[in-house]
Amino acid sequence: MVHLSVMLRFLIAILSVGWLWPMWVALRWWQLGMEEAARGNPIMNSFPYLHESRQLLAIAFAWLAVVVVLWAGRGKRSLTV
Repeated sequence: MVHLSVMLRFLIAILSVGWLWPMWVALRWWQLGMEEAARGNPIMNSFPYLHESRQLLAIAFAWLAVVVVLWAGRGKRSLTV
């Protein structure tokens, strides 16, 4: 049986780096949308790459801000022992 502390550490690690996934997807979609626009080709599907990319970037940066604030709070508590 896995100890709770190991599972908690794993969860904290996933939540700490989880913002990278929406960031990567957003940048990839932005690249796909901009490549077609730069070539002058009409977009062959109706998926709004740039709009979705903007929303995913907002999610990623909000997630990153929460992570930074939480880790800064934890660091501050460890300094004020």
